Amino acid sequence: MTYIIILAAVMVVGMIGMGWFYQIVDKDQH
Repeated sequence: MTYIIILAAVMVVGMIGMGWFYQIVDKDQH
């Protein structure tokens, strides 16, 4: 059951990271 928690944490961190990276790229283009 530990791998489920790790997988969920990785998915959450990945989503936040991609959203943050997208904002930086979008802000840099304008």
